[in-house]
Amino acid sequence: MVALSLLPLAGKVSEGRMGGNTCDHIARRTDSVAVTWRQQFTKASGDFVAEMVLVQVGGKHLADHAMVF
Repeated sequence: MVALSLLPLAGKVSEGRMGGNTCDHIARRTDSVAVTWRQQFTKASGDFVAEMVLVQVGGKHLADHAMVF
């Protein structure tokens, strides 16, 4: 697992740069937290669904994985 910053990805997607986003849901699990949100892009119409699972390792919150679909 590695710490994840979405900012470096902002200019590297075919749909354009990441635009606005709106948090939809935060689900707490026994060993992690799942977050889903609506993500917009500058060159694509409509909303995409994005999700990320965060885990705590050694006192730090790290992204286990993140997806936009």
